[in-house]
Amino acid sequence: MSAFVADSQVSPAGFEHLHVVPGHQASEPTPHPLRSPGQEERLRELHRQLASGLHPEVMTELVEAYLPLARSAARRLQRSGEWLEDLQQIAVEGLIAALSRFDPDRGVPFVGYALPTMVGTIKRHYRDHGWLVRAPRFVHDLLPRARDADERLTAVLGRRPRPEEIAAELDVALETLLLAQEAASARTLGSIDAVNDGVPVADRVGTLDPALVSAENRIALGQALSELHQSDQRLVYWYFYEGRSQAEIGMDLGVSQMQVSRLLHSVVARLRDRLVAA
Repeated sequence: MSAFVADSQVSPAGFEHLHVVPGHQASEPTPHPLRSPGQEERLRELHRQLASGLHPEVMTELVEAYLPLARSAARRLQRSGEWLEDLQQIAVEGLIAALSRFDPDRGVPFVGYALPTMVGTIKRHYRDHGWLVRAPRFVHDLLPRARDADERLTAVLGRRPRPEEIAAELDVALETLLLAQEAASARTLGSIDAVNDGVPVADRVGTLDPALVSAENRIALGQALSELHQSDQRLVYWYFYEGRSQAEIGMDLGVSQMQVSRLLHSVVARLRDRLVAA
């Protein structure tokens, strides 16, 4: 690990002390209070070396120096159910991207340049991979604004605001807000192994399908029926599916009830043979 103390050794609760220089105007970076002048100069020299060409050993040293910044950004943006180690790795990817594009000659403090890149990388991860069902862009944009409005209104009203009050604060339709909030439930699924009130969720959801055990038999029977002559299929349909009596079928066919009985017996026997053979 590098001996440098990175710009990121700040409170993980926020980055309020960081200053992003607008318009990339050239200015002399303010020395970091936790780094010695020698360390500051060494970091500037490493940035100049990296900007002059790809130097893996220089990149490695800079990544190690600014690693606390990436970790702090990951902690700040961690959500419930997200592994901190995964977010830290994603933040490091953003850090590497910022290091690769940083131009030290502009005089912009690296932290002010890199932090938005790392935050954006983590937010894109949430947008693209943090949902079980991909939600529209407006959902990702609206939900953070809705959370901020909820906090502001709670402080002003002294109570939790109603959905219509949040919608009015954001100047969006109530239906749009409710749709976005409902879509937020698509982020994660609850485990069926979880226990609520001492009872596993798996014991409360789902039932045994009584037709499941006969599924294979129904498939085999369908195949056997398809192999019958059309007249035999019609006879089976009338008797077993429509529930018509043998006498009614005999009247339609112009035969006696006894003949219908013999026909049905013959058809059933052939079906049984086909099922046994299958």
